[in-house]
Amino acid sequence: MIDFAATDALDDAALRALLAGDDGRARVLAAWRIALRRGTAMPEIVDAVRGEPSPGVRRALLAILAGHGELDVLVALGRHDPAEVVRAAAFALITRLATQGAIPLDVVTDAFAADAHVRVAVLGAIPTGATEPLRLLILRGMTHDDRDVKLEAFEAALRIGARAAAIRWLAAARGPLAELAQARLAAFDREQA
Repeated sequence: MIDFAATDALDDAALRALLAGDDGRARVLAAWRIALRRGTAMPEIVDAVRGEPSPGVRRALLAILAGHGELDVLVALGRHDPAEVVRAAAFALITRLATQGAIPLDVVTDAFAADAHVRVAVLGAIPTGATEPLRLLILRGMTHDDRDVKLEAFEAALRIGARAAAIRWLAAARGPLAELAQARLAAFDREQA
């Protein structure tokens, strides 16, 4: 098994081979190393890393990856990073890039089956004018078991102009969930006024 320090000796081709391999940990290690190499334009981040980057550093490296067009590495971190905060942040970026056509939209729709943190991140990044596949994710989110996913889907529906669907969902919601959604609807309406 490869460790993070060993990735420093690998060239880009070897790192890309690890990235395409079957070993999830090796893919993440390769993605981190590629991100650090691309991050030389931001030495304050790279200098702060002495070994495997912490989740906070890896999350900061996501923007570097996107800025350098390393979208396959960004997707690999979104799919395989061990920290849910990194996966979620990656998929927020991936969703935005997919809506601009830079990443295939099926990467986002496939990821919606991941953990709740990724679902919330995807729903939070769906913009106004969302395409049908993203609108369907919002509807799926409103029927999800996780409360945070439901609330984020509710807000996404309001944001993209699917108010009728959001209000129908709210009418069926009960208890504290309905109270939270009602408060978010009131806040949304105040912002729109």
